[in-house]
Amino acid sequence: MTKFEDIPLVPVVVEKIEEIAGDVYILEFNRFFEFEAGQVIKLAWALDMKPRLYSIASGENDRNIQLIFNVVNDGTLTPILASLKPGDKLYASKAFGKFVCAEGPAVWIAAGTGIAPFSSMFRSGMKENKILIHGGKYSDSFYYEDEFG
Repeated sequence: MTKFEDIPLVPVVVEKIEEIAGDVYILEFNRFFEFEAGQVIKLAWALDMKPRLYSIASGENDRNIQLIFNVVNDGTLTPILASLKPGDKLYASKAFGKFVCAEGPAVWIAAGTGIAPFSSMFRSGMKENKILIHGGKYSDSFYYEDEFG
């Protein structure tokens, strides 16, 4: 089994960055790997920094990788991510992890940006016999609600 530390980071270019609610952003870059809905990637601003994990929010057949994050003011990465512009470079790994959709009925429970893996599953067509419970502090905290509607 591959260790977290052994998964390499490669440069990617930001295609899109958009603030969708107060201090909550969607970041996209060109996809360079295959993945299963529910998996995560490592992300870093520079190769000498400790990468952070982000769940993929895009569907398995989407052209870009989409991530959703909220800015943590004293965080080491999210304030930098929020300041990025299309064309900027950062470093990402290929997808890994085993939080994937099982066959059969399921109840998905998420709060805030924790909706990302369920968004990936939904966008990948894994919505039959699934119930989503998504919580949030404010009315604009229900990310992707138009898709789940």
